[in-house]
Amino acid sequence: MESKDKGLINQFKTRYMKMWWDTPATFPRFDKVFDLNRHIAREKDMNTFIDRIILEIRKFPSDNEEDCAQWGARVRDLIRRAGNEIIGLTDGCMRILLNGGFSNVTSDFISKAREFDSKVRMDDIMQAMRNVWIMNSIQLLLEVDVQYTPSLFAYSMLYPYTDNYLDTPNISFNEKKEISARFRMRLEGKPIAARDSYEASLFKLVGMVEDQYPRASGNQVYASLLSIHDAQQKSLLQQYGNISPYEMDIMGISFEKGGTSVLTDAYLAKYSLKEAEGAFMFGFGIFLQLVDDAQDAKTDMKNGHMTMFSQTAEKWPLDNITNRLFNFTYGVLDTDDCFSGSEKEEIKDVIKKNCTFLLLGAIAHNRGMYSKSYIEEIEKYCPFSFHYMRHLYKRIGKEYGRISKKIADNSMDVAIAQALT
Repeated sequence: MESKDKGLINQFKTRYMKMWWDTPATFPRFDKVFDLNRHIAREKDMNTFIDRIILEIRKFPSDNEEDCAQWGARVRDLIRRAGNEIIGLTDGCMRILLNGGFSNVTSDFISKAREFDSKVRMDDIMQAMRNVWIMNSIQLLLEVDVQYTPSLFAYSMLYPYTDNYLDTPNISFNEKKEISARFRMRLEGKPIAARDSYEASLFKLVGMVEDQYPRASGNQVYASLLSIHDAQQKSLLQQYGNISPYEMDIMGISFEKGGTSVLTDAYLAKYSLKEAEGAFMFGFGIFLQLVDDAQDAKTDMKNGHMTMFSQTAEKWPLDNITNRLFNFTYGVLDTDDCFSGSEKEEIKDVIKKNCTFLLLGAIAHNRGMYSKSYIEEIEKYCPFSFHYMRHLYKRIGKEYGRISKKIADNSMDVAIAQALT
């Protein structure tokens, strides 16, 4: 990676680390308060929504085109109403999610994932879809067509192929380093033959990016891919176990990994960015990474993976660091003047609401890592009670497992595609 690209990333990282420390750890400001009666009402509505969605999925008419179209319309209407009435998303937000090109890209991505690897699990596809939706949001912000592209597919699929592999505890640190070094050679465009089916898949995904962005004209694309790869390499150090903050820059590693991840999304979406656009994308990636770390705090502690949240949880309640993350996220989104206009503000509002809900869910899931007084106070700003939130995730997981056992993966793919198009 060229020194100027490294310099820009270091500039972004330094800027946001300063912003983090300048951000207060005071209790965040929320739009709405939910008392007991509102919790009960919304939980009842959510239970009804889940029951109806499950019923519709089980009745999926896979062999009749007209019935499929009517089925898809019913499912989309259920999703739209749930977004408006239960989650509290505006009509504009739901229009973006259901009619703004997201749904068509989702359908295309699922189909292409099956073509690429017939054995890929639906769980891995849905994990990859998270990055697809992030890139769709970026496409809207950058004013490019919301569409499926080879690079969108390739980069999104690299997540289940690389992140999960690197996080696997039964693979040695040295083996992970060797695989990462070989993958870096492929990203650099050097001739290297795949040793096994895993590497063959990785190298094939890089080839898809090369088909869209020839190396002679795509220097920024490949520089960004190398930057996220290098950040992932550094993040392997987080798996060393109980480490003092004075021994390793866990914060810097987390900021660089998150920031370069979404910055790469942006380069793949548009190829060339203004510095202000790149800066926003880097900040966007940072708070997404930290939200992930907040969600995984308990698991990371169990596995000996050091993040800002798992390190803190070993000594102190997560109250203040979570407050700071809420405020940091809102600061990145609210102070941005690079992406303005009603539609872009709506996109940022979707991002804000989604991160808020995910963070509230992380608090509910990891409630033992917070003070009792904090749990009691912040629960008032969650659309559901934390007790319900914990059981909601469990229920969704169980219902998904039951449905997937009864419905073949390819039928599930068709159902999802039909619901979204």
